[in-house]
Amino acid sequence: MNQQENYIILGLGSNLGNKLANLRRAFQLLKAEKKIQIISVAPVYQSDAMVLPTQNPQNNPSFFNTAIKCKARLSPQKLLKILKLIEHKMGREKNSEKWAARIIDIDILVHGSNLYQDEFLTIPHPGLYTRPFALFPLTDILPQWFYFLPDHKDKNNIQNWGSRFTGEAPFHTKQIANRIDTPIMYGILNITPDSFSDGNNFYTIESAVSQTQHLIATGADIIDIGAESTRPGALQITPNTEWERLQPTLIALHKQVDLNYKKISLDTKNAITAKRAIDEFKIHIVNDVTAGYDKDMLALIAHSGVKYIFMHSLTVPPQHEKVVARNTNIISELLAWAQTKIAMYLDVGIKLEQLIFDPGIGFGKSQEQSLLIVKYIKEFKQLPVPILLGHSRKSFLQLLTNAQAKERDFATAAMAQHLKNSGVDYLRVHNVGMCLESIKYEESLR
Repeated sequence: MNQQENYIILGLGSNLGNKLANLRRAFQLLKAEKKIQIISVAPVYQSDAMVLPTQNPQNNPSFFNTAIKCKARLSPQKLLKILKLIEHKMGREKNSEKWAARIIDIDILVHGSNLYQDEFLTIPHPGLYTRPFALFPLTDILPQWFYFLPDHKDKNNIQNWGSRFTGEAPFHTKQIANRIDTPIMYGILNITPDSFSDGNNFYTIESAVSQTQHLIATGADIIDIGAESTRPGALQITPNTEWERLQPTLIALHKQVDLNYKKISLDTKNAITAKRAIDEFKIHIVNDVTAGYDKDMLALIAHSGVKYIFMHSLTVPPQHEKVVARNTNIISELLAWAQTKIAMYLDVGIKLEQLIFDPGIGFGKSQEQSLLIVKYIKEFKQLPVPILLGHSRKSFLQLLTNAQAKERDFATAAMAQHLKNSGVDYLRVHNVGMCLESIKYEESLR
């Protein structure tokens, strides 16, 4: 059966600003279009930009590209009109120079089995024969389509492009680990001697830099760096000790790691530590497991404008005997708590768009309550702020596996698809690559 007849394939590209964020935003705007039903999304590819002889390649940075498979009862012309409106909404100039650097580019690559051409549009996209950054993602989500490519003088050259993973194809096109249809991936970097699953693994500057590079290479969008353990029974440290651990590592990360629009989040409950990191390193996010126990934290967040993750906890570090009453509806309890906190934050001058809610798996909850939070995480989408979940390697997974903490990455990744489908906005995990692979394998069958 010719399955290509049922689908429209859109190609998305960006090479200005935060390219991955641009692709994510375009994806969200397409999802919001009532006339378009998204079926699946391809991995992201990086490639050199195409330039005219008169253009300076240095003014045209490398592209990130992906493709989206969808359905829409729209003619090519009507669909194109919607796509141009999305490009305009994202800030693309209407009459920009051909192949100029752009914040977003959305092309119709395939429109079912239609062959279409007018002065504005050719379908299938004529560049498919020479642009692996368009054809590779297309065939990721519609593999059989290659066999329906109309004959063309460049068709046989496609066989010589080589692997989509090595960069040997034209324009050095290669698939990268990041995706745009997943939660934003928060890579955990504990520079502590005593964290519950990786204490002392990344305590030296060299190991911290190496782990950061690994997290980024495997798809982390944000690096969450913490210098104080919050495992049960951990000893609290002073802000000065915390900063003595953090400062040299932050210096090394900014000097040795190509962050390339990756964001740094600071996992701290101390306002003085957060202020130092904001002032000296312009960190983007503060991750506070106490939700503002330090009386100076909220004023700092309001003044600085950085994003603020507020987590529900009863005690920090957590204590096994102190949990939410077992006869309590844990979802309703956390919803009410979050709503109260949000109102309080707004009253002290923090903006709604700064806030991210973390239900606090393992902090003041029994293992059964933590599992319920994961199972019914979608309930928290009624809150007016994004949701972050930190379920990685947590003890509640003992309900499902006998594995020790450091060996619970498979269990963590197995839940990633459910969390993605439930609309979780951020996933905070130790093994970013395994979680993304879990999602990729499921998505490849759509």
